[in-house]
Amino acid sequence: MSRVFPFPFTPEHTQHIRSRLQRDEVLAFPTETFYGLGGNAYSLEVVEQVFALKHRPVEKALLVLAAPQQMPELVVWNDPEVQRLTTEFWPGPLTVVLPASPRVPDFLRGPDGTLAVRHSPSPVVRCLLELGEVPLIGTSANLSGQPSCRSAEEVMSQLGPELRTVVDGGLTQGATPSTLLSCVERPFRILREGEIDREALSRRGYTVQ
Repeated sequence: MSRVFPFPFTPEHTQHIRSRLQRDEVLAFPTETFYGLGGNAYSLEVVEQVFALKHRPVEKALLVLAAPQQMPELVVWNDPEVQRLTTEFWPGPLTVVLPASPRVPDFLRGPDGTLAVRHSPSPVVRCLLELGEVPLIGTSANLSGQPSCRSAEEVMSQLGPELRTVVDGGLTQGATPSTLLSCVERPFRILREGEIDREALSRRGYTVQ
């Protein structure tokens, strides 16, 4: 059965959430777009639980939510255009795909050795990153192929009692998910057009496929 923790947390709930993150449990939580599902990104146990809860094919890579200071341990880039891109659009609904750092475990890497990362402006995500002190898996909290969830109730309806911990931050804005942009090589390539569309990128001077 799921236990629901309203956000902002009480001091007691803060300790519960910190403990769950440290024990490599999976949580559902709101982001600035939809509810996400994840936990300690460096935990194989968390990754396996996420795939099982979502009924997601294991060949599909998971994205990671991180604070700016955590990015160098996750991904590698030397392109000034990537730096400009993240400066202009982060924190925000833009997920960038970059070569994974050598320190990233194999189970987090895509088949081509990349990793999808995002810096979210969500106060819930920021709080979880601070409490866990590690980057978070941040895939959508829904069954694979089903609609993304805007509320804690929708998450629990889809994922069921196997999901033990849900952070309830109310209704999210929904609309569209984050834009998924491959920045491995130029020109950048849109893998999924979302909240930040092609036109918004073009207006800032980016050439994208």
